[in-house]
Amino acid sequence: MTVQRLAIALCSIWLASCSSFAPGDLRLKSVEVAYLDRASFKPEEAGEVSPGPAQAQDAIEVLKISFYSKKNLFEVRRTTGFNIGAQAASCQPIRGKLLEVPAGYVYGKGRSVNAKLEGLAELAATQDFTYAVYTPVRREALIGARIGEPQFDLQREPFDMCLAVHGGNMLGMEFTSNVLLVPQDLIASAFRKNSP
Repeated sequence: MTVQRLAIALCSIWLASCSSFAPGDLRLKSVEVAYLDRASFKPEEAGEVSPGPAQAQDAIEVLKISFYSKKNLFEVRRTTGFNIGAQAASCQPIRGKLLEVPAGYVYGKGRSVNAKLEGLAELAATQDFTYAVYTPVRREALIGARIGEPQFDLQREPFDMCLAVHGGNMLGMEFTSNVLLVPQDLIASAFRKNSP
């Protein structure tokens, strides 16, 4: 077997194995406004999230997007070591640009699928795979935005959001799920339901 054929065979196996980890069946469950404690919620670090009251002094208003999948992401993390997160953006350009919406990690039953916590085996054994991501409601031009990142406010100007789950490791192996559409009507409805 030539080196080229061997390389092609190895690449085919590598691509096939990565695609088998990708959830291809994300289905939207709900969109709601939630409030998280600013002190304990850092999307890039959080092992657990728990909602708090809106009137709490350090509450952060976020959009909680919940979805279903038959894929057990806890098990994918355990068996592959992949770091698993989500990416979200406007589905169509707004003011000439796609608006990236920080989505951070993916959570199941309030725990990051990346967390190394006691009881993870119990979560992995359940058959009800409901996940959630938490996105900021707004990004102001000068606060929390890197240079060149456009501002947005999902409460005042909701838009169709496209969300995908992705995972990967330092060896370059990665996967991306199907794209989940979060309609602007459901985003707007979440804020209406939350209004006093």
